[in-house]
This record gives sequence, structure tokens and C-alpha cells, in this order.
Amino acid sequence: MSGLPALVALGAFLSATTLSATTTPPSDLTALLRDTQRQQKKLEAIRRDYTYTEVQEQDVLDSKGNVKEHLVAKYDVTYVGPQRIRRLVGRQGQPLTPAEDRHEMERVEKEVKKAQNREAKDPEGDDDSQAMMNSFLRIMRLTDPRHGELHGRSVTICNFERDPAAKSKDMQEKVLLKVSGTIWIDDATRTIARFEGRLDQGVRLGGGILFSLHEGSDFSLEQVRVNDEIWFPSVATVHVQGRVLLAGMRRNITVRNSNFQRFRVNSTSVVAAPGQRAE
Repeated sequence: MSGLPALVALGAFLSATTLSATTTPPSDLTALLRDTQRQQKKLEAIRRDYTYTEVQEQDVLDSKGNVKEHLVAKYDVTYVGPQRIRRLVGRQGQPLTPAEDRHEMERVEKEVKKAQNREAKDPEGDDDSQAMMNSFLRIMRLTDPRHGELHGRSVTICNFERDPAAKSKDMQEKVLLKVSGTIWIDDATRTIARFEGRLDQGVRLGGGILFSLHEGSDFSLEQVRVNDEIWFPSVATVHVQGRVLLAGMRRNITVRNSNFQRFRVNSTSVVAAPGQRAE
């Protein structure tokens, strides 16, 4: 995962919080970060028993910032082991045609097999989104801690920036090392509840010919507590400018997740017919 997908996965939803004076000693930040890493890993096992609905909206903008195309896609989401599987169920507010649905089923079946093989090789492995969050927690440095509230819950709010000693291992981390912003960590669960950031430097792939992201692109992510046991991303936004194969790219993207349902899933249930749920 690199470039634009990286920003989509880590985007933040802006909403009001109440801040008070700094009270968390800087010496506690390392322990806070380690606790957060441990909690993110614990949540993976519970997350695998959930399914939910994802709706992604994209505004494709022209060079003047006017919307020239509005795209909407709806997905059913579940997990095979640690891997998230998305099944497209509709576009532009309309369900897929029978032919489109058959094609999507074939694609999902291939994804399921890949996920099964991946889980067999690495049962404790992370999915792509979790791997990105783990990268973030490893290579970033938290600063300026303060206490506040987010949706009635006590949180610790910190700014983040790259750790000067951190080195990128892949394109995903290369992007992250050029990001700064603010993070909200739920005090009771030590889980990231909200995240917002911006790209401080441009990112280029293939000298900028293949792909580039411009400085100033920003993103956000807000999570919701479900069944008092698990956090899921609820709203993510991305405002991105860049180029792909020398063509300009300007997009506003919003991803909304809802209808979270807990059930015991096996590795073949994700390809059930529309409207059916695995038992």
C-alpha cells in the first residue's frame, strides 16, 4: 500500500474537542505509545468476528477545484483471518447487475484464497490497515501531550512528527515519514480514537512520472466504540492533490462505515449470496 491508499487508510475526521492545560509528563509518552501498540494488536482478534458496511464517495475535481465527477461505491466488509475482504455490492446508489455480481464474486473468491494462504503462512500477521498503523506507531514521535474530551470520553491528545532516528522500510513508510498532525488516544482503552494529519513534503514515485502526491494533502480518521469491546473506523476523509502518469489528480474522498455486526465467521462465509449472513 502506498501513496493515495496510504492516505485513505490513515485519514481523520475533524470534530470539536475540549482541551485543558498540559498535564501528561513527556516521560509517560513512551509508555503510552507502547500501551497503544499492545491494544491495537489485541483488537485484531475481536475484529475478525465482525462485518460492516462501507460507503466510499469520491469527488473528482478539475484544475479549478470544481467537481467534475461524483463516484459512490458500497461494500460489504468482513475478515478472513487478519485480512479485510471487501465485496462491492453497489455503485451510484444502485445494486450491481447479475453479471457484475458474478464477476465480483469471482474476484472475492480469489481474495479469500489469498487471505487463507497468507493466514496459513503467518497466523499472527496483520492486515494492510493494521500494518500501516503499526508502522505509524513505530516511526512517529509524540509531543505536546494534553488532556481533553472526545464524544464524552476522556482522551490524551498529542501532536506527532517523524522520529529523526526512524528509517523507512517501504513506500508506505516513506509517505508516513513526511506526515505530521494530531492524534487522540482514548484513556480507558489506550486505543487511537481520532487521527488527523497533513503531508508536509511531496512524495514522488519514479521521479514523479509514475505517481506523486503534493505537499498540503491532508487526511483524517475517526473511530467509534462498538459493543463496548472494539473500535472501528467510522469516518475517514482525504483531500489529495498529485499526479498519476503525468496527469493531474485532485480528489476529495470520504469513507463511512456503519452497520457493525458481530458474528462468528469462517473463512468461506464472505462469499455468501447477497443478503445472507454466515452463522
